[in-house]
Amino acid sequence: MNKNELAQLGLDTDGLTPDADYVPNPFTADDGVQVDLVYRAYLQLEQINALGGISLLGGSRERLEDIYGGLEDGMDLMTAVARFGDDEQQQRAQQLIAAGKISGS
Repeated sequence: MNKNELAQLGLDTDGLTPDADYVPNPFTADDGVQVDLVYRAYLQLEQINALGGISLLGGSRERLEDIYGGLEDGMDLMTAVARFGDDEQQQRAQQLIAAGKISGS
């Protein structure tokens, strides 16, 4: 969701970048479950790392490094794979999103 969509839901959007794609990232705090809003790409990067790293997409090391760099720069997974990856990597990314292992858009 972008800043305007979050504001329409009544959420505090101070300090958020207008065109960035945010997703909720729940975490446990002392007073219960809290929710942060984070860039989708950063959440996807965290999820990919938890699953064993970017190599789970398969393909050449160079393509994987470019995809990973795209995520670090704020691209969501499908954009990064479409730009830097091959057809098999795109299919694998779609499978991971469809399986709920990585946050989709």
